Amino acid sequence: MYNRQKRWMVTNTALLVFFLGSGSLTFAQQPLSDPTRPMVLSGVGVGTSAPKTIKWTLTSTLIAPQRQVAVINDQIVKVGENIDGAKLVTVKPGSALLNHAGKTIQLKLISGTVKQTAAPVP
Repeated sequence: MYNRQKRWMVTNTALLVFFLGSGSLTFAQQPLSDPTRPMVLSGVGVGTSAPKTIKWTLTSTLIAPQRQVAVINDQIVKVGENIDGAKLVTVKPGSALLNHAGKTIQLKLISGTVKQTAAPVP
């Protein structure tokens, strides 16, 4: 009885080593994927025809007699310059107008963040 158990254990151990060894080679050849990564970011189900959405974020405006400047997508843009395919048309206190593909897009600062200029000190 002791020999039968010993043979059974040796045989099963050999099979286990064989299957684990061959399985690890298969897994080593495949790239690992992050199971917590969203499907869109991992490229699963994303077609090549998905339209690229362009979004502009206005974070600041500067209006002076000599220039009008807007900070859009963390870039300083002067009136007449382009950013991501859109031309900056006008800068007003708290807003900016872009022209993109024949359409006018108005960007606004978050309400409550617009600072008004004080009257000049004499």
